[in-house]
Amino acid sequence: APRVMATSQTDLAARMEAIANRKGPPSPGDDIILNVINDGRHAAIDMRLVDPSLPNDPGSKLNLLVDNVFRIWKETKRQPLHRPGADWFSAKPVDKGPATQMIFANLGLSGARGFAVPDYIRAELVRRGVPKNEIANIADYKSHVAKQRLFNDMNEGKVRILIGSTAKMATGVNAQRRLYA
Repeated sequence: APRVMATSQTDLAARMEAIANRKGPPSPGDDIILNVINDGRHAAIDMRLVDPSLPNDPGSKLNLLVDNVFRIWKETKRQPLHRPGADWFSAKPVDKGPATQMIFANLGLSGARGFAVPDYIRAELVRRGVPKNEIANIADYKSHVAKQRLFNDMNEGKVRILIGSTAKMATGVNAQRRLYA
């Protein structure tokens, strides 16, 4: 049987049961457990990652993330800033200014499933009032020089939200001077 996308936990369970009841090895195009697990991981974030034609669920993890990022963006426009030291921060704030956030997104990056997580996050934040130039996707910065400029902009509070995968933002990203979340 051809692979069927999941639309609920019941669908995932039915697919797993069908795989368990199948006689013999899978034929090309048959559903396999890895596909079910992968669809489940995507569905846990937002069902549109499984089926882009499904409606937007305000309670999805992706929408809850956007709500939280927007709330923090609003609340930290004049965040107290402390001077960094080797292994400490100054006790008293030295200034006030915008804080920054990093969003680590590892699924739905390319839009290969018909729905791109970074594009949705950016569009939804802009729709709510965040200036587009304050949101960056690290995938848009190809060269070392471009990335360093981005990190400088984060440390200065010009870019306040950075979206990217763990692979691109884990090591060597020195953009935490104003990092709040």
